[in-house]
Amino acid sequence: MTDGSGRIRSQMRIAFALLKEAGWELKNKVMTNVETGEPMSFELLIYSPTTERMAIPVQKNLKRMGIEMRIRSVDTTQYIKRLRDRDFDMVSSAYTNLGYPSPNLLIMWHSGYIDSSYNRAGVNDKVVDSLTEQIAQSQQDSEQLLALGKALDRVLQWNFYLIPQWYLSSYRVAMWDKFERPETMPKYDLGVDTWWISKEKAAKLPEKRR
Repeated sequence: MTDGSGRIRSQMRIAFALLKEAGWELKNKVMTNVETGEPMSFELLIYSPTTERMAIPVQKNLKRMGIEMRIRSVDTTQYIKRLRDRDFDMVSSAYTNLGYPSPNLLIMWHSGYIDSSYNRAGVNDKVVDSLTEQIAQSQQDSEQLLALGKALDRVLQWNFYLIPQWYLSSYRVAMWDKFERPETMPKYDLGVDTWWISKEKAAKLPEKRR
């Protein structure tokens, strides 16, 4: 992870060490496979200009490491087809979860969903399958759920299925000033279903906005 400043020298050193361990080295400013002599090059498949805007900084950082990442933008229909056919090197995808390990982890990581548009990382691992299955079966056991969630987190991070790209730490919300909210709000949610209309605030609004 980085601090968002763009200064990633320490992270690059770690990446170089991991690549060297995996059989890659920098030759003439190009990341090259030691055995085959092939350069490291791959394609990022996208369908949205917004994604391209976020991908360009990643592309620039990879180029500094001698790695070529080509950005390929296609229409939505082609994107979905290639996603389902697994005809891609890499895609940019959002991963959202509840504040606790939920059964949704099955469709995100279980090998049973590898032939669909879910499990986009293409994970096919018996350990991951077992952990996600146990999580789905242990929703009423908080202690077991905590242990399983931590175990799955370690396994997923160890295998480097994802490259964290960005996240937003706040909600962007536009609303009429006629709502009241409870003093204690949910930690990971806006809690819209806990809001109520304040008669006093609503009375001060123009008729057409009430």
